[in-house]
Amino acid sequence: MLSHYNFKTEQITSERLEFRFKLLEEEFTELQVARQNADAEETVDALVDIVVIALGTLELAGVDATRAWNEVHRANMTKIRGAKPGRESDGWDLYKPLNWVAPSHEDNHGKLPKLLKGKNL
Repeated sequence: MLSHYNFKTEQITSERLEFRFKLLEEEFTELQVARQNADAEETVDALVDIVVIALGTLELAGVDATRAWNEVHRANMTKIRGAKPGRESDGWDLYKPLNWVAPSHEDNHGKLPKLLKGKNL
C-alpha cells in the first residue's frame, strides 16, 4: 500500500511521523465509538486500520517490522496465562513470570531516534 501510493518515495519527517500518530489516535477513537455502539463492522475496520497504520509507520521510519514483531512475539510467548495480580481478569490475561526477558529492538529503531526528537533527516 505504501508503494502503491508512493509514500515510500518521499522522506518521512518528524511532522509526518506526528501525523501518523494522530491517525492512530483517530482510529482508536473510532474503535471506542464502535464498541460503545456495539457495531461489529466498524470494530473490525478500526482494528485492522490500527494495524495497517502502525505497521506502515514502522516501515516508513526504517524499522524492520517483521523483526520487531518476531521479537515481541518471542517475549510474549514466554509469559504465563492467568490473572495478573492487581488487574481484574478471569484468566484472559498474560503476565510476566520471574526472570522474564523483555523484547529488545536494539539496532532496529530505524530513523525514530531523530524523528522523535523533532529532527528531520
